Amino acid sequence: MYLETKRLILRDFLTEDTSDLYEILGDATTMQFCEPAYDYEHTKEFLQNFCIRQHGAVAATHKESGKVIGYILFKEYTPQVYEIGWFFNRNYWRQGYAFESCHAMTEDAFHNRNAHKIFAETIDSEKSTALMQKLGMQLEGVQKSHIRADNGNWADLYLYGIHKKQYPPNGGDNPPHKFIRPFLKTKKSMNFSQETSRCKTKNTGILAGFRVFLTQQI
Repeated sequence: MYLETKRLILRDFLTEDTSDLYEILGDATTMQFCEPAYDYEHTKEFLQNFCIRQHGAVAATHKESGKVIGYILFKEYTPQVYEIGWFFNRNYWRQGYAFESCHAMTEDAFHNRNAHKIFAETIDSEKSTALMQKLGMQLEGVQKSHIRADNGNWADLYLYGIHKKQYPPNGGDNPPHKFIRPFLKTKKSMNFSQETSRCKTKNTGILAGFRVFLTQQI
């Protein structure tokens, strides 16, 4: 995977991304709608097992600094149906990076991957759902008191989705933040010279956790 937007490079995760990913997943505020913040070893295991071996997520890399500032869950859930979610480094919140990256991933999926549908789930009924709506997704259902949140309380689960026939949501040919140079490269041919370097945990629950709780910034 390799995509460029105005400010970001979206690419496969690398082993060298451990420290940057830890800054994201190790932050309690960032993880508040998911599970307890990861320690460094947990992050390293998650990076290797899920992000790299399973190709379950994409790194959002800041063009100017080369730093990985975002984790984008993007995985084929069933044939032609993709699941999307996001965590971003808290120092980069509220600057439009989540929308910029997820918009590019959505457009690439519909135009280049023959995606039929993209969906997202969350217990955050404010910031996460606002971004889902901005991406053109529609509310498909609410499962009441379905998930126990990190604070121990039961929370509603919101399911959003968008189908290919609904995209682009504004009906235009040039949606905002249209990404630059969409193309894929194999691992052998990828050149990461412009970047700094290169999550399911010890059990199978984490992917569901990321699918359910993905969060926050617009």
